[in-house]
Amino acid sequence: LAAITLSAVVAVMLVAILCVWIAHTSPALPEATTFTPDPPEVSAPIPVPPETAA
Repeated sequence: LAAITLSAVVAVMLVAILCVWIAHTSPALPEATTFTPDPPEVSAPIPVPPETAA
């Protein structure tokens, strides 16, 4: 029974390490999440020039 639980814990740890490794090796996913908040910030200054022009 101890061997089964130990192997299960090791399997979960390996899966977690794999997920972290994939997240680090593929920077496209974090970049997509960081880029999504940026467009609102970029579009926010755009309405300001019409206000200054008007």
